[in-house]
Amino acid sequence: MEINTDRLVKAAEDALVRDISRGGWIALRYNEFSLAITDLEDIFARVDIDKVKDLVRADLEEKIAQKIMHSMATEVGRDVKRVMMNIGTRETFRAFVRDHIEDLVGVRPTEES
Repeated sequence: MEINTDRLVKAAEDALVRDISRGGWIALRYNEFSLAITDLEDIFARVDIDKVKDLVRADLEEKIAQKIMHSMATEVGRDVKRVMMNIGTRETFRAFVRDHIEDLVGVRPTEES
């Protein structure tokens, strides 16, 4: 039986990235296929660990960036809420927006605003 080692190497790399990104241990499901131990050693010897690291690094950077952005958005929202709780500040801000809304968004305010 001829083994397509390229597909198996790709599958091993994908499994490694998936398991590392989930924080789990690497586990082969031996019941899905049968290979000699030498074939498995050959497959894992061909895995480009630098490629795996690059994929994990990119995924990790994306997750960190999302957490930072979420945290910043929450903090800005709290700050705006605190500022807008002050009636004087809120009315001053509303007056400024009314006076400059056309410059800000290109729309002329109605009298009811």
